[in-house]
Amino acid sequence: MNLGTFLKFIKKHKVQILATFFIVFILVGVFALKNSKYRVLVLQQPITQHFLHTYYSFRKVSDILFFPYFFTKSALPTYNVSINTDNIARLNEKLSDDPIFSKLEEENKFFVRANFADITSEYDERVKIRYRGLNANHWNSLKKSYRIAFPDEHYFNGVRLMNFVTPYDRAYFVEPLNMYRAKKLGLIDLEMYFSRLNINGNDGGVYLTFEHWSPEFLAKKNLPESPLFGVQDELGLAHTNPLHYKNYLDDDGTGNKEEIQAFIELLHNSDDETFK
Repeated sequence: MNLGTFLKFIKKHKVQILATFFIVFILVGVFALKNSKYRVLVLQQPITQHFLHTYYSFRKVSDILFFPYFFTKSALPTYNVSINTDNIARLNEKLSDDPIFSKLEEENKFFVRANFADITSEYDERVKIRYRGLNANHWNSLKKSYRIAFPDEHYFNGVRLMNFVTPYDRAYFVEPLNMYRAKKLGLIDLEMYFSRLNINGNDGGVYLTFEHWSPEFLAKKNLPESPLFGVQDELGLAHTNPLHYKNYLDDDGTGNKEEIQAFIELLHNSDDETFK
């Protein structure tokens, strides 16, 4: 095939060729994003970041099967939040320009004033709200995760701090299932439920909603107010270094860690009788 014939072939079948290249591009991208070995390398490329939202949109094509539910009335509780546009701008100013690998550090998390209303319970109060979550999936899209602080003189259903988290971050049902298991085992558990959040009149969709750890939470569980330790978000699984833990009842989580040090020592170095 000479060059002229080849160019004619390209011109004649350009739509099919472009479609084929596009499908191959999508398939290669899906494979790379699913493979942890290549994921980071692919995500670092500017062209990947440019088309990443398109990729996420294509992943949702199967959601068309749930279209009939668009016409049904939701039984989920719906909350309304009103935030001044200047306050939204203040929150967004602290977000990183890197929507993939950056973290939202504690020094960039701060509360702004807003209004929170629940029509069902007729609760309507001025509150404080901020973005929550360390990793970018909590705040790099239109739908963001939030933490709301209710006024001391009027908690919402006895809750001082409430989290509204994008369900995808908690695998939708996995964490609520684990909390159900914890309750069955007599362990400390958080009540988690799904709700809808309207922000400035716009439907923000479904959120996983739960109370944040607080002294008030411990009091409701008839537990003494004491340090409540958890592994720092960015570290994932538990470690044997007490520096990898933070006290959720501390504002910055960097307070005294003698208790967690004693626990780690007991867990890893005690004999069976002492541990029992």
